[in-house]
This record gives sequence, structure tokens and C-alpha cells, in this order.
Amino acid sequence: MDEAVRVLAREPSVRHLALTTGRTNILGYASHASMADLRTFVARAFSTLPGLHSADTSLLMRTYKRAGAPARL
Repeated sequence: MDEAVRVLAREPSVRHLALTTGRTNILGYASHASMADLRTFVARAFSTLPGLHSADTSLLMRTYKRAGAPARL
């Protein structure tokens, strides 16, 4: 898993990446200019990860708090 996280950490669009416990092992956030960019990233970056069994993606719709401070709405 360490190798997979290091591969993802080298991706310029990945903003946050952490190992976790629970249902998933890795949690990360990436920033993309469009849905096409996101699809390209997922297809390219996840296809090369060693030991990857599955991946879930979600879109962030609105941020209410960022880095401990309320976000401007």
C-alpha cells in the first residue's frame, strides 16, 4: 500500500492523501478543472496502482469548512 500511496502523492492534482482505517485504506482529495479531467485522471492514475482492488470517487459539491475555518458561502 505504501508504494500505491507514493505513486498517488506524485500526482499534481492530488491535494490531500492519507492512510485510514475502516472501510477504505486510503483517502485523498484531488482538484480537476472538468469532469473530463477527472475521468482522465481516474483512468490513468488508478490503472497503474499496485494492489488496487477497487476505487470510489465522489464529487465535492460545496465546502462549509476548510482548514478549521468556515468557508465563504
